Amino acid sequence: MLRQARAQLATAEQWKTAQPSDHKNRGKWWEILDDPKLNPLEEQVSVSNQDLKVAEARFREARALVRFNRSAEFPTISTGSAAANGGDRVGTCNYA
Repeated sequence: MLRQARAQLATAEQWKTAQPSDHKNRGKWWEILDDPKLNPLEEQVSVSNQDLKVAEARFREARALVRFNRSAEFPTISTGSAAANGGDRVGTCNYA
């Protein structure tokens, strides 16, 4: 049985390299099902998807605004540095 299975396996010469075609526009694939109820439903879903995308964008914007406004409620920590130069003083001597 194992020999029979090995004999049925394809040899390296029989294999061919994959050629993905995901980038191709497939069009309205559901029309091949020839269902008169499916076409209007698909059109309705297309419109609803756009509405959903707009709603999601508004939700993300509102959440970002809430986070921004809440950040003012917390203490802030800041660091900084400054350097001061006494400048040249005429008539003074700083020898130790």
